[in-house]
Amino acid sequence: FIVDMKEERDVNYFRIRHRSGTDVLLRYRIIEEVSGSNDGENFTTIATNVAVPDWDKAANVETPNLIIPESKYRYLKFYCQKQECFAPDRGSVQLAEIYIGK
Repeated sequence: FIVDMKEERDVNYFRIRHRSGTDVLLRYRIIEEVSGSNDGENFTTIATNVAVPDWDKAANVETPNLIIPESKYRYLKFYCQKQECFAPDRGSVQLAEIYIGK
């Protein structure tokens, strides 16, 4: 998915609020690639294989800040396709909110 921040912003972390505290099998395990763009078409990789700690603990509804290299973009793309992104035997995930900051 792509987040449009409406203007270029400095970022160096994001965090995820999981949709549910009960179905951990719908949570991200890693974010395969985070990339940025200022035109919404040409993206540059910022980080790869960003681990989501304690994704499998139902009590942890929100992740800590997931640190990425500092960058300045308008659009951030979060991409996941490989199996390691998802819980075993699952091919989809859900989240409630994403926070982006510096």
